[in-house]
Amino acid sequence: VLLANTAHPLNPSPEYDTTTLDVLAWRAPEELLTLDNTEPEYQRAVQNTENAWKAAQ
Repeated sequence: VLLANTAHPLNPSPEYDTTTLDVLAWRAPEELLTLDNTEPEYQRAVQNTENAWKAAQ
C-alpha cells in the first residue's frame, strides 16, 4: 500500500500546501473469502492491471 499526501496537480495555487492525513486499516479475512471476482468489470480491471504491469517491465 502506498499513500501520498500532496497537492492536486491541477491546483493553480503557487503554494504547495498539504494537510494532515489519517490512515485507518483493519483485517477482514472473512470478507476476503467471498470476493466478487467473477464480475466482468472486475475481470477487466485485473486484465488492465496485468497489461500495465507487463508494459512497464
